[in-house]
Amino acid sequence: KNPRFGGGAYSPFLKKVDRFSDKTLPASLRVREDYASRITGIDAQVKRIVQGLEARGFKSPYLRTYVVARINPVRFHKIKKGDTRPAMPIGEALTRMAAAAKKFDAASVKAGDLALVAAVSSEPG
Repeated sequence: KNPRFGGGAYSPFLKKVDRFSDKTLPASLRVREDYASRITGIDAQVKRIVQGLEARGFKSPYLRTYVVARINPVRFHKIKKGDTRPAMPIGEALTRMAAAAKKFDAASVKAGDLALVAAVSSEPG
């Protein structure tokens, strides 16, 4: 729906909570469209947070990645090798992520936090 949507920041989140559907294609598409609209809503909140950080003087191409990582409800869940179960159901994860985005405190962000994200994001691999 949004051709300019950059979903790369959401990839680590989605890898942990999304799995292939065993439903029929039409049923699966309806569910996926719901997930997509919820992620679009979360992304609108992320953009608002990023604008607030930019207004505070933060300038970095990693601001969006940083905010998405901070509101990711499964960021500390480690997936064990061979475990195919999601860290949590995607619907619950999206609900928690939206709530975390609403509660995000831009005043708590420090320049050092952002520098760490930039260093980790630029590592090869």
